Amino acid sequence: MSSVLICDNVYRSFSDSRNSLEILKGVTFTIKRGEVVGIVGPSGSGKTTLLHLVGGLDMPTSGRISFQELNKAKSTYKHPPIRPFQGLGFVFQNHYLVQDLTVIENVALPGIIKGKAKMDRAKHLLQRVDLEGQMNASINTLSGGERQRVAVARAVYLAPRLIVADEPTGSLDKINAQRVITTLLDLAQSSGSAILIATHDERLANKIPRILELEDGKLVDP
Repeated sequence: MSSVLICDNVYRSFSDSRNSLEILKGVTFTIKRGEVVGIVGPSGSGKTTLLHLVGGLDMPTSGRISFQELNKAKSTYKHPPIRPFQGLGFVFQNHYLVQDLTVIENVALPGIIKGKAKMDRAKHLLQRVDLEGQMNASINTLSGGERQRVAVARAVYLAPRLIVADEPTGSLDKINAQRVITTLLDLAQSSGSAILIATHDERLANKIPRILELEDGKLVDP
């Protein structure tokens, strides 16, 4: 099975005129197509920094991040790309939905941006997350758990090769967290998407088949 993501000896440090702080220290791992991988570790261990690098929102100080695209050509960068890798979907702790758009428009937003909106696809995903009856509603009418389910549907809308999720259940109660976990894993599996999830949530971590532990910027051997 081909690798979707390769992180090879990735370092990330931040410095000013007086101090230098090394956040990631030689992180190396791969994710295969359709694989679900969790990143766990204490606050400050580098989880969010790593996800920002994978998502093209930041650049490594050194090392290599490579993506294997559908045509088998590799997209590799050591500096921020002009735009993030197009085979990615994102889910954040804060859903970042667009308040002026309806529920279905938020789900279809990746397609709208690309000029290839498919509302039937968005409607199907809203059926999958049990929100079809609210597809024309304002985002402001939804609960926190419902909004996060919309965010998950948006992340899988284009059937990305890799979904990057940063604490997707961090702001939810137990019931809503469980529902979002199930939704994310089920939709990703049906779309053939791999997932990289950073989490503190033991309920979520227990459902992830492969766990990578970050400690002081390094991966801890299992």
